[in-house]
Amino acid sequence: MQRRQTLDVNAQRSTLNGGSNISQLSTINSQQLLFGIVQGATFDDLRKSSAQAIVDLDFDGYAVGGVSVGEPEEEMMRAVEASEPFLPAGKPRYAMGLGTPPQLLEMIARGVTCSIASCRRDWHATERHLPRRVH
Repeated sequence: MQRRQTLDVNAQRSTLNGGSNISQLSTINSQQLLFGIVQGATFDDLRKSSAQAIVDLDFDGYAVGGVSVGEPEEEMMRAVEASEPFLPAGKPRYAMGLGTPPQLLEMIARGVTCSIASCRRDWHATERHLPRRVH
């Protein structure tokens, strides 16, 4: 139970840091995209609440964090599945730490729109309706 409580606190801290980052970045560089990171490890309810809180901050894109840190690949995929329904379809989404060719195919099937290596280039090429240009 203590691990779950620690993860809940960490997810809340990530949300607070994200809000701070949005306000700081807007004064430094309005052309750079900022992604919010969904936390929650393997707990579906923590992933849902983290995703909802991060989405409320209105980031340019969203990342599923806390995957690929030693858990079996099946758990990584479940973490993405638990987070993805709460992320807006009109913004880029990626799973942090995943990126082998088979994993990329699995991520696409689960609604992830890009990998970290391809996110900027591919999102810009396929989603021209974004209000800011990706550099």
